[in-house]
Amino acid sequence: MSGTVKHINLYGGTGAEKYQEIPFFQVDGTLTVDHDFERYPQVMVLDQNLSEVSCEIRHESLSRVLITFSKTTSGKIILT
Repeated sequence: MSGTVKHINLYGGTGAEKYQEIPFFQVDGTLTVDHDFERYPQVMVLDQNLSEVSCEIRHESLSRVLITFSKTTSGKIILT
């Protein structure tokens, strides 16, 4: 995965939550996203209009997610 990846820790409530955002991606096929959550994070994929994108999400490991699209897609990915 190339491009800018933001790693943010959000503090509040009962503790810290990890948050990872890939602010822009464009892919035809499968995108691999590596992270340091050490668990299976929730994954949200949004297009440029911030609408949810239909895709297949597969957690390959506790630190890697594979996201497969049926056509060329661009937008942002948020892991929590």
